Amino acid sequence: MITINLLPTQPSLYQQAMVQLTGLVRGVTRFQADTVMEQVEGLRDRLLAAGVQTPGISRLFARFYDLYSDQELTPDSAQTLLRQMKTGLPSLIEGYDELEPIGFGGFSRVYRGLETETGRLVAIKVAARNQEGSPTLNSATLERLTRAFDNEWAILSRFRDSERIVNAHAYGKTDRGKPYIVMEYLDGGTLSQFIVDTNEGRRKFDLDQTLSMGLEASQSLAVLHEEAYIHNDVKAGNFLLSRDVRVKLADCSMATTVKEAAEAKGFRRDYRGTPGFIAVQTTETPKKDVLALGATLYSLLTGKRAFNPKNPVATMLFTPPAPSKIRPERKIPPRFDKIVLRALSADPVKRYPDAMAVAEELEKITRKKQRPRR
Repeated sequence: MITINLLPTQPSLYQQAMVQLTGLVRGVTRFQADTVMEQVEGLRDRLLAAGVQTPGISRLFARFYDLYSDQELTPDSAQTLLRQMKTGLPSLIEGYDELEPIGFGGFSRVYRGLETETGRLVAIKVAARNQEGSPTLNSATLERLTRAFDNEWAILSRFRDSERIVNAHAYGKTDRGKPYIVMEYLDGGTLSQFIVDTNEGRRKFDLDQTLSMGLEASQSLAVLHEEAYIHNDVKAGNFLLSRDVRVKLADCSMATTVKEAAEAKGFRRDYRGTPGFIAVQTTETPKKDVLALGATLYSLLTGKRAFNPKNPVATMLFTPPAPSKIRPERKIPPRFDKIVLRALSADPVKRYPDAMAVAEELEKITRKKQRPRR
């Protein structure tokens, strides 16, 4: 493996680093994108550690990462980017700089960035390959992703000032034709990571906080249900947290209206969502989201999945054990057990009709405690 050695005591550190990077890209006999990206990232980190302000390297890294994530980082594309550095490489997203990748999903990559005009931090979701191991981002895939981004932008625009749905600021396309959405940046991570941190002991389990977060997650989904939308991909990873642990719902790319869901056919009707969270027998009503919400609350309480994602039939036929039986040391209230298990009911008739009903039940438990802001 070729390594890049930076000596902070030497003059013109930035120029020296660029020479070394150019040599890396041109000197690899068998071009390996993984190796190049590892070295580009290391180069950027070492410059930052040496106290060198590197807007050019920041832009270059974002460009390399964008190509790499779509399996399109080649010797020619890498050398083209390096040549553009000499004349001024444009930012991946016009008007936003210092892009840093912070997350990814099946259809997108998410960057933290700086809005150059206002200086505020934002999150930017950019279309990417639809799954690991898939071919490069061809025109057919890009067209499908563009429709999903169009759909999400339309929905987020409707809830632009919501305290429960992540706020969206702008929509556009990169110079490669990839759609992106600029959103508010929430620095508390995801509810999924919060659950992992709690389950692995990096956070102490707090029942009052858990009740409050479960209520806020339910109220967030209720905002969509009140407007006759079905989210279609409710899970802990799609709830974002602020630093003070406020909960907001995100990723509305699969959302539909109740009417659209009832009219959908085939695969689009039955299986959109994440395995282990899909109630395929109620796809045309908010009850589909209610089961997924119940599975999210179950994980929040226990740190474990309600259903095995490799056995989707379980979400149709079986109700899991009560959370209090899984984690008796957490002293989960019987009323909370009852709410979660009703949301997870294998019988759609017994399940809550929508997230508003779940939130109302959870609010009864927390009524004597400090109630979250609406």
